[in-house]
Amino acid sequence: MFKRLSQIAFLTGAAHVFTLVALKFLSKNTSAATLTSIGEIDSIFQLLVSILGFGLQLSAVRHIAMEKNWKPFYYHTQRARITLGLLMMGVSLFTPIYPACWLFIFAPVFALSGDYALYGRGQPVKGAVWTFFRTFIPSLLLIVFVFINKRYLAAAYVSSTVAVFGITGFAISRQLQCKYLISPVLPALKLYLQNISLGIATVVMYILGLGLLFVASFFYNEQVLAVSYLGLKLYVIFKGIMRIINQSFVKEMIHDEMTLKADELSILVGSSFLGASLIFPKSMITIFFGSQYTTFTGFIILIGISALVMCIFISFHTRSLFKKKDKMYAKYAAAAAITSMVIVIVLSFFRQSPLNIGLALLTGELIFAAGLVYINKDAAILLRIKFLLTSLLCLLLPLIIRYLLGDTFAGLYTGMGMLGGLYIAVNYRKLFKTNLNFK
Repeated sequence: MFKRLSQIAFLTGAAHVFTLVALKFLSKNTSAATLTSIGEIDSIFQLLVSILGFGLQLSAVRHIAMEKNWKPFYYHTQRARITLGLLMMGVSLFTPIYPACWLFIFAPVFALSGDYALYGRGQPVKGAVWTFFRTFIPSLLLIVFVFINKRYLAAAYVSSTVAVFGITGFAISRQLQCKYLISPVLPALKLYLQNISLGIATVVMYILGLGLLFVASFFYNEQVLAVSYLGLKLYVIFKGIMRIINQSFVKEMIHDEMTLKADELSILVGSSFLGASLIFPKSMITIFFGSQYTTFTGFIILIGISALVMCIFISFHTRSLFKKKDKMYAKYAAAAAITSMVIVIVLSFFRQSPLNIGLALLTGELIFAAGLVYINKDAAILLRIKFLLTSLLCLLLPLIIRYLLGDTFAGLYTGMGMLGGLYIAVNYRKLFKTNLNFK
């Protein structure tokens, strides 16, 4: 279990850490307008992925993981995705009204990617390798073009992202031993209607992240959007890594023992993130955003709390789907997304601050978490809460380090390093020595 986990964590973590390095570099060497532009492109691409995966991806992973004859499900899903992708190109006609709409012409390239099938087939390490390239290469080109010509930063980001998706999508189809190019058929779109509940949940995953930046772009100034993009990108990266790790054991998630272990591991990571954000906020901001943003400590703290809330019951997403609770799952997901968007919009009329976006994110995650608990009330919820409280109690150690060394890099590294050691010492037998033999 943990060999696979370490490989996935290294691949996805390395690429995403490099992305944060690239964004920090951009924040220091470009204007807020340029950073906001990159953020807008990023959010649109994430929107494309979310719309194309509208329920189908979650449903396909479930079938691919549980069925021996999985290829028909894969081809049905891909046929629907490419059909919708071609239709989505029509959104580019609205470019005169909203310039970023031209990015929809690349929808078919994203639609042809079948990386989700790797996780359903129990090949998460291969999936992590392709995720690494998709994340690393566009980020690298952003840094390169800062030195070549800053005017082409946006073009470099768009072209590299689309190219790497096309190349890796073809490679993934070869690994799956499936066809890459699938003929579009309009009746295939019925699959989206059949999975509309899961589709709502997929879009919510986008909204509770960079989707909030898309909504905020109509109501906030460039400075707020630039800071919000950095914070939400950090959150999305963290959330993405946790979900990839969770997906890596999707075949085993039919067993409640595995969901409990996954949540306990997730709680340790989430409480560590919260500890760093809450106890050493200025150091965290300096590392990931740049020293020019150290006044926004409240925002990074809200990001940290949101991350922990998301982690506590992360396996309940998969558990809900395996229990066929799609409609109820979608209902709470929609409530979380709508509430978050309303908060972003309403608070914009009272103040221009990234805190609004952070508060909206936290509120959405709390509502979603409450819904997941209600859906999975037959799970060992009290055991998770007990484990959470024990993990939070351990934060007293970095808090003491903060008192001794202050909110400094030395304090952050020492405090979080000691916290990690304490977590391993306290939970070593529970997480590393327990054997779960599933058949």
